[in-house]
Amino acid sequence: MIPFITLFGEKLFLYPFMMGAAWGVGYHISKSLNQKYHVFKNFNWIFLGIFISSWLGSKLFYLLSVDTNAKTSIAQNTNFWLGGGFVFYGGLIGGIIFIALMTWKFKVDIGDFSIFIPSILLGHAIGRIGCFLAGCCYGVELEHEYFFSHYLHGAERFPVQLLEAIALVIGGWYFLRRFQIRSFEYVMNYFFFYALVRFMTELWRGDSFRGIWFDLISTSQIIAAVFVFVFLFWKVKTLNKISNR
Repeated sequence: MIPFITLFGEKLFLYPFMMGAAWGVGYHISKSLNQKYHVFKNFNWIFLGIFISSWLGSKLFYLLSVDTNAKTSIAQNTNFWLGGGFVFYGGLIGGIIFIALMTWKFKVDIGDFSIFIPSILLGHAIGRIGCFLAGCCYGVELEHEYFFSHYLHGAERFPVQLLEAIALVIGGWYFLRRFQIRSFEYVMNYFFFYALVRFMTELWRGDSFRGIWFDLISTSQIIAAVFVFVFLFWKVKTLNKISNR
């Protein structure tokens, strides 16, 4: 865990730095795709809307995850709303709600938002490295010290944050190379891909904060399973339409 480094005599906290880097990288990748394919004329406003809705969604999901007695004090803390304390799936769902409103209100094709998929994957990877440096979202305890393990919270732990980051970088590279403009299928493939990645990496998560149900499954695994179900339902429906033509 490396929460900060000293730079020119000042502390630089790495988690917020990595979060800023994640959004910065995401902005430049999606903007370059937007300029290449001429998707949104008001790109900056679209990106700002996604940023705000994702930020609020991740914060609200965080509040849902904490102890009931702590919700009020956390919600009244300005540092919480401006600083750490995010739940990725909350941010993703917040962004989806914003996009749904855009498609309904302004008749924007949901496939147009495919320009943001590589950004989400690669930005998320940077964010997970930030989690590793901050010591949050940590992995399960290991019985022995291994070359890949790291000592945190009194035990050798599996670096699950880095495992997820690697998977996201690979996914980001793949989705960028196979980029499809204005493709709803491309967007759905992302949801399916990340749901599988998240469901698997949750098996190596060791923090209790993520919530465990029935001593078996985490909140994120439940959400991932819903995304997989929605994808499979959509895929079957699409194939049926093609076969009936």
